[in-house]
Amino acid sequence: MKLSVGDIKLSKFGCTSTNVGVEIGDPPFLICTMGISVPLVEGKALEQYKEELLAKARERIASMYKEIVCGGSQVLKPFKIEITSSPRDKLEERVANLELQLAEVKESTSCHMQLMQNNIQEIKSRTIQPHLSNRSC
Repeated sequence: MKLSVGDIKLSKFGCTSTNVGVEIGDPPFLICTMGISVPLVEGKALEQYKEELLAKARERIASMYKEIVCGGSQVLKPFKIEITSSPRDKLEERVANLELQLAEVKESTSCHMQLMQNNIQEIKSRTIQPHLSNRSC
């Protein structure tokens, strides 16, 4: 998507305004336009308002998206991560905890493997042995 700025005009109400179009595709296809205005600053040329008008249009589009798609809630909720300790703090303790977890996983896996092998042996003894004993030579 691309935003296009129309003719920038001065208003008698102390603002600068334009129509901003939302275009998609190549060649561009205009899907909507909206009127945007920003406060007039004395001594500022009309061409200097373009970025400010585009920023205002982006804000309005984001607000519309938030209202339509997200039901008025934040699109991306801000979050903050605070690092309160050095990555090296308690490193030995963290490594020991990871080694302990790994040992527990290995032990659990070993127990499960032994149970599976026992089950396989039991199933073999039930199914294969009776078939072998029923054979007549």
